[in-house]
Amino acid sequence: MENFYLFDWVSFTTKKHNPNEIQKLLGMDYISWEKINGAQGYKDREYFDKISIHYNGNYDSVWCEMSGQGCRAFETYGNGDYNALFKALTKNEDEFNVTRLDIAFDDHTGLLNITNLLADTISENFVSRSGEYMYTGGSRGISIQHGRKSSNTLIRIYDKAAEQRKQEHWIRTEIQLRKENAYNFILRYLEDNNSISDTFLGVVNNYLRYIEPSSDSNRWRHPMTPYWENFINGASKIKLYKKPGVEYNMGNLENFVIKQAGQATMTYLKIMGEQAYKQNIVERYPELNDKYKRLVEKHGTAAQWEHYRKNKKEIKYAKEEREAIQNEEEQSEMYPDFR
Repeated sequence: MENFYLFDWVSFTTKKHNPNEIQKLLGMDYISWEKINGAQGYKDREYFDKISIHYNGNYDSVWCEMSGQGCRAFETYGNGDYNALFKALTKNEDEFNVTRLDIAFDDHTGLLNITNLLADTISENFVSRSGEYMYTGGSRGISIQHGRKSSNTLIRIYDKAAEQRKQEHWIRTEIQLRKENAYNFILRYLEDNNSISDTFLGVVNNYLRYIEPSSDSNRWRHPMTPYWENFINGASKIKLYKKPGVEYNMGNLENFVIKQAGQATMTYLKIMGEQAYKQNIVERYPELNDKYKRLVEKHGTAAQWEHYRKNKKEIKYAKEEREAIQNEEEQSEMYPDFR
């Protein structure tokens, strides 16, 4: 598996836009959102797959929060266009306030060894802008954190494979930014021609380095450990940003077709009829995208299933016929006088 970057949390508030306008900004205004209780002083919330749009609060504002899973839902069901979203959030400071942004780098090729990182953390062979750090371990793997959870910049490195109970190399380096640091990251990201690697590594290099002991009194001038230097150089070569999306399966497909678009589809069928519906769909989408192709390859088509059922029935009848003939022959051998 390749290494890649991803946005893993986006949160912002606005006093200029209502929940429906936020849904349109995300490209998710066609979805049936669930209305539930709000949080953090907001009375109401529009909710869909870990995306929350809170409103009717004491702050006279609307708060949109997308967790990691919410970002995957935005990528799958929304327009998934972070560039357009970030431009909108920074175009006018009076319209939006970015409150949190998480960016992650997933190492699947062995750039980082979490055991070496833990040893150097315990030995304090690192320099950090934050005076606080902590590490934990257990059945869910090793986790190293630089900075407080409430600080505007926090860097966390942990064994994602162990957390997910997977047998593979998967080390995640995650930056959690709040308030002006989150806003400034977005500005720099847009200025860097949407190069998430340059912006990400610029933050990491500025806030944290693992170093080798040296006589220099300025620890920021100490040479980086070979593995950290290899990580910085290796990660800088990864220019791609990946939109993983949710793991798409039949449940997702049925949820969208039946629950989300069911009413609209039924209305169209009643008005236009099945033939027109099928013709328009085929003309509009002559080719499936890769996500849907994989689903068809996995589950097969209706025609394939019908062919399978027909063959299975014919095989069953042929088997029953062979068994009947065989039984008749056996009876004839046992009772020759009755032939």
